[in-house]
Amino acid sequence: MGIVQLGKRTIGEDNPVLIIAECGINHNNSLDMALEMIDAAAEAGADAAKFQFFRAPGIYTPAAGMYKVAKGDMFDIYELLESVELPEEWLPDLSAQCRKCDIEFIMTVCDEWCTDQMEKVEFSSYKMASGEISHLPLLAYVASKGKPMIVSTGVSTIADVVEAVSTIAPEGSRPIGLVQCEAAYPAKMDELNLRVIGTYARLFPNVIPGFSDHTVDAIRAPVQAVYHGAKIVEKHFTLDRNLPGADHSFALDPPDLMRMINAVREAEEDVAAGRPLKIDEELAGDGVRRISKEEELRYQFYHRTILTVKPIAAGEPLTCDNIACLRNGEAPGGLHTRYYSLLASGKYAATRPIAQYTGVVWDDVLSAAE
Repeated sequence: MGIVQLGKRTIGEDNPVLIIAECGINHNNSLDMALEMIDAAAEAGADAAKFQFFRAPGIYTPAAGMYKVAKGDMFDIYELLESVELPEEWLPDLSAQCRKCDIEFIMTVCDEWCTDQMEKVEFSSYKMASGEISHLPLLAYVASKGKPMIVSTGVSTIADVVEAVSTIAPEGSRPIGLVQCEAAYPAKMDELNLRVIGTYARLFPNVIPGFSDHTVDAIRAPVQAVYHGAKIVEKHFTLDRNLPGADHSFALDPPDLMRMINAVREAEEDVAAGRPLKIDEELAGDGVRRISKEEELRYQFYHRTILTVKPIAAGEPLTCDNIACLRNGEAPGGLHTRYYSLLASGKYAATRPIAQYTGVVWDDVLSAAE
């Protein structure tokens, strides 16, 4: 197992579990609320507060379609993300508040621009969302910054995970956090497959395994994750579950976050003392990282492929100005992002017109042999 220094905290083998309060988008566009969330997370005993920093055009196209949130309401996904974008002007204040509260500042980034903005402030680690596990150019770009990285692996196959880890840390060249996750909101207990945590530890000797929990229960899954070897536990956090917004309903409020943290620390003591551990088989699964039943529809929706961002005329070269690696949404996807550098090099021209917000396929750039 790898070991990483995250600000003042060391994570990995023989070190305490890193507990992350995932503030995410639950700030509801209020800096005051975001700062209050940091205070409340620190007071509850969390080690880190994490937010999400993105711009809608860096994730989806405006043609991505509709998305069902945890409460069951349907929203245009592009417009939803636009409405909860974190202003870059907040970054210094969030960073300063985390330092004041002696809590690590972690940020999920979803594109290169947001990554570059984070380099202007003090923070502890990048977090890569499950939807970015197939965005190999972004994973490589973030890795080039040299900061610690934690990667969620929801909505992915083991092949996706292996390719992502190899992109970030070829041949185990650096330790990273690798987090089992069921990307359903809320997640079902029988889909968590917590034995994957141990699978990651065996398959990738230099990773720090963990678990990101989207269930509504405060204690059951986090405790079991520790029993399965998790050294990172992440849980969505809110000041009030009744607040309007996509992610409040399945998040923990401050009292429940404190309950979870106390339970995780007790579970750590059980493991360290060698006490018998009661494994909950409903949560344990078989240890094979696969797309769960709940995630099947999300795989197409979340994963990045190569899409056009402008109309491309026949004979026009493909470049970084007219194609990008974006999540498909409801639209048909294009080629895997592993081909992006090749196609965006300007060496390939469209063999036929390609409409805006369309997946790029090989027939768009390769002529049939005559």
